[in-house]
Amino acid sequence: MKELKPLFILLLSKAVGESVEIPLKYYRNNVVSLVNLLELMPIHKVEGLVFSSSCTVYGQPDILPVDEKAPIKKLCLHTVIQNKFVKILLWIRFMRTML
Repeated sequence: MKELKPLFILLLSKAVGESVEIPLKYYRNNVVSLVNLLELMPIHKVEGLVFSSSCTVYGQPDILPVDEKAPIKKLCLHTVIQNKFVKILLWIRFMRTML
Protein backbone atom coordinates (compact mmCIF):
# COMPACT_ATOMS: atom_id res chain seq x y z
CA MET A 1 0.00 0.00 0.00
CA LYS A 2 1.29 3.44 -0.94
CA GLU A 3 2.08 5.80 1.95
CA LEU A 4 -0.19 8.84 1.93
CA LYS A 5 1.51 12.18 2.59
CA PRO A 6 -1.24 14.80 2.81
CA LEU A 7 -0.38 18.43 2.23
CA PHE A 8 -2.73 21.30 2.93
CA ILE A 9 -2.24 24.86 1.67
CA LEU A 10 -3.73 27.77 3.56
CA LEU A 11 -3.14 31.41 2.74
CA LEU A 12 -0.62 32.68 5.24
CA SER A 13 -1.74 36.32 5.32
CA LYS A 14 -5.33 37.33 4.74
CA ALA A 15 -6.19 40.64 6.45
CA VAL A 16 -7.82 42.79 3.76
CA GLY A 17 -6.84 46.14 5.29
CA GLU A 18 -3.21 45.15 5.74
CA SER A 19 -3.07 43.76 2.21
CA VAL A 20 -3.91 47.23 0.92
CA GLU A 21 -1.33 48.91 3.16
CA ILE A 22 1.52 46.39 2.63
CA PRO A 23 0.78 44.58 -0.67
CA LEU A 24 4.31 43.26 -1.28
CA LYS A 25 4.24 41.48 2.09
CA TYR A 26 1.22 39.58 0.82
CA TYR A 27 2.83 38.59 -2.46
CA ARG A 28 6.02 37.48 -0.72
CA ASN A 29 4.30 35.63 2.08
CA ASN A 30 1.61 33.95 0.00
CA VAL A 31 2.70 33.60 -3.62
CA VAL A 32 6.44 33.09 -3.03
CA SER A 33 5.63 30.60 -0.26
CA LEU A 34 3.45 28.65 -2.70
CA VAL A 35 6.26 28.54 -5.28
CA ASN A 36 8.69 27.33 -2.60
CA LEU A 37 6.24 24.64 -1.56
CA LEU A 38 5.68 23.47 -5.15
CA GLU A 39 9.46 23.20 -5.67
CA LEU A 40 9.84 21.10 -2.52
CA MET A 41 6.96 18.71 -3.23
CA PRO A 42 8.82 16.49 -5.75
CA ILE A 43 11.93 16.37 -3.55
CA HIS A 44 9.83 14.94 -0.71
CA LYS A 45 7.73 12.81 -3.09
CA VAL A 46 4.50 14.65 -2.29
CA GLU A 47 2.20 14.12 -5.26
CA GLY A 48 -0.95 15.97 -4.28
CA LEU A 49 -2.33 18.68 -2.08
CA VAL A 50 -5.52 20.15 -0.72
CA PHE A 51 -5.92 23.87 -1.36
CA SER A 52 -8.16 25.52 1.20
CA SER A 53 -9.66 28.84 0.22
CA SER A 54 -12.39 31.08 1.52
CA CYS A 55 -15.34 32.33 -0.48
CA THR A 56 -14.01 35.90 -0.35
CA VAL A 57 -12.93 35.58 -3.99
CA TYR A 58 -16.62 35.65 -4.92
CA GLY A 59 -17.39 38.91 -3.08
CA GLN A 60 -21.07 39.40 -2.36
CA PRO A 61 -22.53 36.35 -4.14
CA ASP A 62 -25.29 36.69 -6.69
CA ILE A 63 -26.65 33.22 -5.91
CA LEU A 64 -26.48 31.03 -2.79
CA PRO A 65 -25.02 28.55 -2.17
CA VAL A 66 -21.75 29.64 -3.79
CA ASP A 67 -19.99 27.09 -5.97
CA GLU A 68 -16.85 27.10 -8.15
CA LYS A 69 -18.82 28.37 -11.16
CA ALA A 70 -19.56 31.71 -9.50
CA PRO A 71 -17.69 34.69 -11.00
CA ILE A 72 -14.54 35.77 -9.14
CA LYS A 73 -14.67 39.41 -8.07
CA LYS A 74 -11.31 41.10 -7.59
CA LEU A 75 -12.22 43.28 -4.62
CA CYS A 76 -8.90 43.26 -2.76
CA LEU A 77 -5.37 41.90 -2.94
CA HIS A 78 -6.40 38.83 -0.92
CA THR A 79 -8.83 37.76 -3.64
CA VAL A 80 -6.30 38.52 -6.38
CA ILE A 81 -3.71 36.31 -4.63
CA GLN A 82 -6.21 33.48 -4.13
CA ASN A 83 -6.99 33.65 -7.84
CA LYS A 84 -3.25 33.52 -8.65
CA PHE A 85 -2.89 30.45 -6.41
CA VAL A 86 -5.57 28.65 -8.39
CA LYS A 87 -4.03 29.65 -11.74
CA ILE A 88 -0.55 28.54 -10.65
CA LEU A 89 -1.86 25.20 -9.38
CA LEU A 90 -3.90 24.58 -12.54
CA TRP A 91 -0.90 25.44 -14.72
CA ILE A 92 1.38 23.07 -12.78
CA ARG A 93 -1.20 20.29 -13.08
CA PHE A 94 -1.55 20.93 -16.84
CA MET A 95 2.20 20.91 -17.38
CA ARG A 96 2.60 17.61 -15.50
CA THR A 97 0.08 15.99 -17.83
CA MET A 98 2.13 17.17 -20.82
CA LEU A 99 5.38 15.57 -19.62
